[in-house]
Parts: sequence; C-alpha cells; structure tokens
Amino acid sequence: MSNLDKLKKKAAIDAAKGKKNLVFSIIGLVICIGVLIQLNSASSVSGTDVIEQGKTQIDIDGLLPKFDADLLATIKDSTDAERVMLEPEAFATTLYNSGALLSSWVFLLGEPEYNFASGADDPSPHRGKVFRARGEILDARNIIRVIGEPAEYWTLLKTEDGDSMFFVAAQVPENLFGADNFVLADGYFYKNYRQRINGKWITAPLFVGNKLEPSVPAEPPRTQPDMRMLNKLQDQPIGTDNSTLELDKLKEMWHLANVAREMRRSPERAAKANEAAITLDFATLADLGKNPELYRGQIFELGGEVVEAHTGRTGENSLRSREVSSAWLRNSFLGDTLLHVKAADEFAFDAFHGNSIMHGYFLMLWAYIDRQGASRRVPVFVVYDSREQETLMPDDANPLIFGFLGSIMALGLILFFAVRRENRQRNEAMRALADRQRRREQRNANKG
Repeated sequence: MSNLDKLKKKAAIDAAKGKKNLVFSIIGLVICIGVLIQLNSASSVSGTDVIEQGKTQIDIDGLLPKFDADLLATIKDSTDAERVMLEPEAFATTLYNSGALLSSWVFLLGEPEYNFASGADDPSPHRGKVFRARGEILDARNIIRVIGEPAEYWTLLKTEDGDSMFFVAAQVPENLFGADNFVLADGYFYKNYRQRINGKWITAPLFVGNKLEPSVPAEPPRTQPDMRMLNKLQDQPIGTDNSTLELDKLKEMWHLANVAREMRRSPERAAKANEAAITLDFATLADLGKNPELYRGQIFELGGEVVEAHTGRTGENSLRSREVSSAWLRNSFLGDTLLHVKAADEFAFDAFHGNSIMHGYFLMLWAYIDRQGASRRVPVFVVYDSREQETLMPDDANPLIFGFLGSIMALGLILFFAVRRENRQRNEAMRALADRQRRREQRNANKG
C-alpha cells in the first residue's frame, strides 16, 4: 500500500470518528431539550383543569303515576267533620298509586320535605305530591276498612322536627324496625286528617305510601369521637370473609364520618391535629394488627397509591348523607397489606395520579379472603383530608435545574461546533498532505 493510500485510509477513519462525535452531540442536545420540556410540563400539571363528565338527568316526575285534578278536588279537610272522612275513590286511587312508588325515586327527586306550617293553612297545593319524612312510630295498628281487602298499616309518627303525621302503608312490614322504632316514610300527601288515638283526638297530615323502611335518628355534629360507642366495635377475626358493603351499615363508621366531616370543615383545627397524627409505618401497622383497640378513633397519617376508588349511593345513615366514598391504598413500605379508606359524601380519593397523603380516624380491622384464597386483614380509616405527595423537586430548586441543564446545552453546542471545526481543519490538513504526497511521488516519477 502506498503512502497516499495510507493517508486516504486514515482520513476516512478520522471522518467516521468525527461523524460519531457529531451524532453524540446532537443526541445529547435532544435529551437536554426533552428534559427541559418535561420539567416545564410537569410543573404545570397541577394547574390543569379536569374535564367534568356530564350526568344524564332522568325525568323522575314522568315516571310517577298521574293524579286526576278533578279527583283530587273531591278531597275535603276544611272542617273536623271532613277531616275524619276518607273519600273512597280518591283514597283508593292514592293507595293504588303508592304501590308504584320506589324509595330510589324519592331519593333522585331530592328527598322533598313537607312544609307542615303551610300545609296546615292551605293543604290543597300539596295533594298528590310525593314527600319524604323520618320519625319515630308512636302508634301502629293494622286496619281492615273494606271487607275482603288487605289490611292497611296505619301509624302515627313523630318527625325529627317534632311534628305529628299519619302514615298509611299498603304493605304491612314483615319485620320490626329495631329498638328505636325509627322509620323512613315516603308517600303522597292526602289531606289533614283527624283520628282518635288512645282516647285523644289528633289532627295531623295524612300521607299514603307503599311501605315504611327502617331508618336511624340523625346525629348532631360531633368534633370528638365517642369512645363509649367505638369501644363496643368488634374487629373481624382473620380467616373470615366479609363484604366491605357492611361497613356502610355500621353506626360507628357514620359516627367517625360525622367527626371527620366537622374536621374537614375546620382547616385550622385539621392542620393542628395533623401535626400530632400517628404515622402509619410498618412497625405501627404490626402493632395495630395486634392491639387495634388501642388505636380506635385515633388520627393517622396515611400514604400510598390509590388503586381503586368509587363513590356510590348509600342507605339510611345518621348523617343524612346521600353518598359514601371508598378507596384502596397500596404502600410498598407496608408490604402487601392494603389500606381501606372511607368518607361521607363525595370524596375525590382518586384526584391525584401519584401517591396521596391522607389523614383520618382508625375504625377497625376488616377481614376477607383474597382471590388467591389467602386470609387477610386490613385496617379501615375514615378520612377527612387528602393531598398529592410531592414527587418533584421543590419550586425553589427549579432555577438550579434549569441553569444546570442550560450549562450542559451550552457545552453541548460548544462541543458540536468544536467537533465540526476540528473535522473541517483535519480534512483540509489531510487534503493538503495528500496533495504534497501526490506532487512528491510525481516528481520522483519524472526523475526516474
């Protein structure tokens, strides 16, 4: 191989190296630009708006039976004599229509309440309309008014506000309503009625419904857990399989939800309570499993990723809450133990994409059998706040990060142009050297 060929080969190798350096410089610049864009978009995620999905509205009024206005006009209750009478056709129609009345419809109507004050003075506008009431049964009896017809269940109720009302149900309850004898009454207002009970004449609004449902008295707002109530709660033994839906029926859960709701309404008090919250780490979790009664009603700080969350309609409860929210948390620092959290009303457990930090009251240990057949027990907490766990650098560190990346980009640009300049100079030098070598070989050839 001649010297000229050797020079050409060396030039090709150097050119290839130069191209690699240029490629690596460009890749480095692209990576830096990508990191800057990612940081800028990540820092603005918290300010983005979440699109709210629309909800389908159903015309519940259109599902309810229609009353004939002329028939309603036959109902009279202006005098005591009229109030002791039940108009046969109008009452039979109202009782018949009540058979199609569902408690879920009354719920979706917004649980309309009867105005006892205005109804006593002018009852006509309320006839044939649906209302919901809750109260204690003061008197109950089965009455057969028409021979051959089923018995009607007549009751005198005292509402939560202390008003008296009559309620007649088309269905006789199969079970008693518990020690409190407290019921939910959905029905059509019929008239102001007068009846003699235990030797005393009572005048009150009469409502006609399908059936009475069991309910619970409302609990006034509480700011501290009632340990006399909570200490009666029994943790579920491991090895048993239970449904989380049963948690929604526990009066102790709704009591803590009451306390949590009041805490949620007082951010300053919540912030102070959070400072003394028990951090749920692995050691605390182990002790919680051994001695749950020591931690009942205590405030905990929880952390983890929300793996499942939902909000659904709830049944009768002491908070008069229409919905209850539930979620599952996974925290790798707690092993394979999940956490179950609850809150009254609609609570956005899944508002954040990453890990969440929550504060709430410990309720109980709940036991179940997982899909692999393993027996498990998880702690249940009633939560009052939630926030996203910081996974990015603090805001005051962003300028340093941007400055560092900017310096790297500047060095990358300098390196890029330096490599280009070096390659150009090397190529020019190699061409000049090749020309000199070619002339030298030409001179030697001429001399020979």
